[in-house]
Amino acid sequence: MTTTPEVLFVCVHNAGRSQMAAALLHHHAHGRVTVLLDELTRATA
Repeated sequence: MTTTPEVLFVCVHNAGRSQMAAALLHHHAHGRVTVLLDELTRATA
């Protein structure tokens, strides 16, 4: 059984760096990697 590797890019407030990294990997991986994207946000009390 072969599984596709997953890569998670996380960035503060999804400020752009993680989107660029995810887009570059997605482009160069040609479907061999699942690209995931998320953001960190500060919890408010």
